[in-house]
Amino acid sequence: MKNTGIRRIASALSIALGAGLGIALAPHASAQQEQAARVIITGSNIPRTEAEGVSPVQTITRDEIERSGVITATDLVNRISSNMSGYSPTQALGDSGKPGFSGASLRGLGGSNTLVLLNGRRIANYAFDSGGVDLNTIPLSAIERVEVLLDGASAIYGTDAIGGVINFITRTDYSGGEAMAFNDSPRQLGGSKQQQALAGGTGNLRSDGFNLFGSIDFQKMQAIRAIDREFAKTSFLPQYGINKTSGNVFPANVQTATGVINPGFATGCFPPVSIPQPNGTCRYDYASRIDIVPPQEKTSAFLSGAFRVSQAMQLFGELNYVHNVTTFAVSEVPASAATTFNGDPLLYPANGPFDPYAGARGNLNIFWRAIPAGRRTDEATSDAARAVVGMKGLVLDWDYNVGLSYNWNKAVDRYTDGWVYESKLLPAMFTGLINPFGPQTAAGQALLDSTKITGVVRDATGRVPTLDARVTKELTRMPAGPLGIALGVEVRQEKFVDDPKSVLASGDVLGGGGNQSHEEGSRNVKALYAELSVPIVRTLEGQMAVRMDRYSDFGSTTNPKVGLKWTPIRELGFRGAYNKGFHAPSLFDLHGPQIRSNTANTHNDPARCPGGVPVNPATQALDCNVQQDSRIGGNTDLQPEKSKQFSLGMIAEPWRAASVTVDYYNIERSNTISTLSDDLVFSDPAKYSALIVRGPGAPGDPAGTPGVIDYIDLRTLNLGKIKTNGLDVSFRAQTPRFAFGTLKFGLQGNRVLKYQYQVEKDGPYSNNLGLFAFVNDGNGSTYRIIPTWRHYATATWELQDWALTLANSYTSSYRDANANQPPSPPQDNKVSAYRLWDLFATFTGEKNLTLIVGVRNLFDRDPPFSNQGQTFQVGFEPKFADPAGRSIFGKLIWKFL
Repeated sequence: MKNTGIRRIASALSIALGAGLGIALAPHASAQQEQAARVIITGSNIPRTEAEGVSPVQTITRDEIERSGVITATDLVNRISSNMSGYSPTQALGDSGKPGFSGASLRGLGGSNTLVLLNGRRIANYAFDSGGVDLNTIPLSAIERVEVLLDGASAIYGTDAIGGVINFITRTDYSGGEAMAFNDSPRQLGGSKQQQALAGGTGNLRSDGFNLFGSIDFQKMQAIRAIDREFAKTSFLPQYGINKTSGNVFPANVQTATGVINPGFATGCFPPVSIPQPNGTCRYDYASRIDIVPPQEKTSAFLSGAFRVSQAMQLFGELNYVHNVTTFAVSEVPASAATTFNGDPLLYPANGPFDPYAGARGNLNIFWRAIPAGRRTDEATSDAARAVVGMKGLVLDWDYNVGLSYNWNKAVDRYTDGWVYESKLLPAMFTGLINPFGPQTAAGQALLDSTKITGVVRDATGRVPTLDARVTKELTRMPAGPLGIALGVEVRQEKFVDDPKSVLASGDVLGGGGNQSHEEGSRNVKALYAELSVPIVRTLEGQMAVRMDRYSDFGSTTNPKVGLKWTPIRELGFRGAYNKGFHAPSLFDLHGPQIRSNTANTHNDPARCPGGVPVNPATQALDCNVQQDSRIGGNTDLQPEKSKQFSLGMIAEPWRAASVTVDYYNIERSNTISTLSDDLVFSDPAKYSALIVRGPGAPGDPAGTPGVIDYIDLRTLNLGKIKTNGLDVSFRAQTPRFAFGTLKFGLQGNRVLKYQYQVEKDGPYSNNLGLFAFVNDGNGSTYRIIPTWRHYATATWELQDWALTLANSYTSSYRDANANQPPSPPQDNKVSAYRLWDLFATFTGEKNLTLIVGVRNLFDRDPPFSNQGQTFQVGFEPKFADPAGRSIFGKLIWKFL
């Protein structure tokens, strides 16, 4: 096969590079063979022959991914036992800050402290909030394996690696073609998943001198509506002390000088979404109208190539593109003085054609739910592209790897239904044509439809061009083994632009985010790093690494790492490491738009509605059991986070087909970048009074009554420390091959021993272990659930062409969010442990065909009950629990080349 032009160019580069060094580039055959046996493991830049280094690394193989029926990187990462309280589109329901985002959170430290790599190189953070890598951008069908480094790695990879590293590694040197089809169907309504993928490769690097690999993948996930799941269908659960219903209701409540009344109460409100209350009003059951899992569609394409110029030089390249669309549908828009930007009332005119009081009460100050306008629906689109070109080889016995990469991410939020202009709805309602108390006429519906907002309301773009280069070498042969060194440099530029459109900039979105400003930022980052692998004696090796990063906006930081591994006998080893970490505020943390939004939960104004009793009945609907306005956004006064951590571990191989690892970790992170939660503010309103911003008072206020709440200030801050420690445990074993087959067992588990946090710097520590708590976690979402134990375990039986696997995922119980609510006292009010069993079988007996069938959630377990109030979902916790229920999946893989 001839590639004359490419070979000439590459050869010229080889000659030029060799001439500059005054040496030929071809290595000795023995060096080639030895090098081929060595690989780079995540957590080090120095190739090694052993899989276990000074830091623990978990590996998930392609075979394990395919057999499990997982089709997204999010679902795969959620099975990592050390990943706690990550972020997914299920949690993003109603989150205007980062719709459509999925993120990892190793050690429960948040997406900003978890570094996600693709083939060892960085990926651009999500464009909307820069809080971490969006897992939707990972082309899972092209992945060969995943390596999870369970240790800090700021000395190796730079910032973001305080909690650990997840490195997705694509298939290489693949020759052939395959097509795949997948379907997953839950027993209950909604939640089905489909996937089709095509992959192929040609060429062999050794024999042909080149390899090309490509894949294309399409996925579609169906929505799950709350009304279709018994455990999630209502926000009114008085038996559990939960009433998250809203006073913005259909038919509308009316605010009078003596309190709130509802003209439709006598006829039963509007069940099931409108629930009669004992005080003669109606309350809106918003949970019955939402999707608890949003629908998604994702298309990804991946292309990689490698070309061997000579025995000492190889050119390589990668192209990756992902298009992801997530559609969020929540309850219809609340319309009232509680949701308008400046607290302006929504008035229905006296003697209007639908006035139930025939003008006797004058203009009516109404609290309405715009059900005829449809559910508020957003289409969040994320496009990510990544290009890498580079070369690697051998010069002067130095292995080198040079790469130029360009990462681009664009996120777009588009309103498709249900959202309305405040400036249009208020005058439209005052015409009297819109009926807030009953069904619409054709004229009223047309007028209401004319107030809707459709189209793009916000888009953001992030760009990260990067140049990196590293060299590694065996400096000398010591009596105990080779002394290895790695030296590297990295230069990158980070840019972001967040562009809210005029409707958001003006705050003209009724019941939604507003007053957002155009923001943009950029920074340059330069880094130098070095690493040594030192064979101290035959049974003891050391790792020493240091990295110096210089930020154009934060100055310089130097972070070291020291590690040791002692192997007194082949069957037993011990390891330990100490390192420091550094995380600069993201560009969004610094420059993110100031957004006017709503609190996650409903609250009583502590001054104007103490104990749920209004001091002024005329403003009851503004003061009692209401979602208050909030203000969120960036802060240019933020300072970097810092960390120090160490680990100690044991590796045992009692026989060659079995291994056990136990690793202790201890992390302290200070100066945490995060936000306070609205629940925390209202739990101690005297302490956080400066964050409760009030407007003027109202007629009828008793003397000395503070004004009505304008908003809660929840902008990003530097908060206190987090201290956490625990154990990572892994076990793998298999029996010899018997007549009845082979048995294989595996377990990856995490036991958290301590998780403590400070809300304020130098303040007291609070416990977050085994309970729901509001933690400054650096993930943009301040509540954390840190279970004491998580694991994923498998048992597999293999016989000839068959394999049968039983898998168990487990999350231990924890104390619920509102522990004093009925029916249990605090010590008993727990969210039950969550156990899921999956069963899947693989058949490979037909030539070129692989069939995988399975049952997910074998015993059809519902999510355990939770009274948390921080998500749109009610009755369960979406961070850990899957609401799909039992489902049956099948996958067919056909190899056609």
